[in-house]
Amino acid sequence: MLRYSDMLSVDAPLLLGVRLLPLSLGHVIHLQERECLFVSGTIVPLFTENSAASCLNNLTRITNELILGLTICSLSYEDFNDLMNDKLYLDDEKIFITMEEYMSRWSSAVKQILANGDVNIVQTISLFNEYLINGYKQPDVESLNENKDDSIGTCDWITNLVETLTSEKQMTISEVLNQPLKLTFLQYFKIGEKHNLYHFVTPEEAELRAMATEVKV
Repeated sequence: MLRYSDMLSVDAPLLLGVRLLPLSLGHVIHLQERECLFVSGTIVPLFTENSAASCLNNLTRITNELILGLTICSLSYEDFNDLMNDKLYLDDEKIFITMEEYMSRWSSAVKQILANGDVNIVQTISLFNEYLINGYKQPDVESLNENKDDSIGTCDWITNLVETLTSEKQMTISEVLNQPLKLTFLQYFKIGEKHNLYHFVTPEEAELRAMATEVKV
């Protein structure tokens, strides 16, 4: 059972020398557009400690996908767009850099980390997968609309989130795309609760349902 505090707490780990931002809707969009393996439902389960052998068999490919994922998740939605267009602005250095320059800097840092033996690539893959799983977590809710499939899991869920938050909360598209995804989910369902579309399941209700399930079994 996720409490509100769980939805507001976000993980932003340091992986391969880069500090990730809390997983956002903008990150998910870029990961999907680039067809990153880490957003594939059939691939993600492989990236666990229990599947180290699978990781090692495809280490080069998976590492490349990891680097793509870390790059996306370390930047805002707009900054990654700029990077892809070879014009990312580094505010602390007051300069624009290209994708090649960005990756060259990072490659040097990663090589030094690996040379020092400070990182285990399989463990890093597992930690990134954990970061994504935690970032996707939604509050425990039930739909009150029996005649409509309005769940987050529908194919146009991203558009649904953006349109709802920009219209109901007067947020900008950039704000919706860059804030933590868990917070976006929470805001979306709170709006739905206000319109009697969703009900937040309390810990007591969840416990009773779990007990009922055990009795049926």
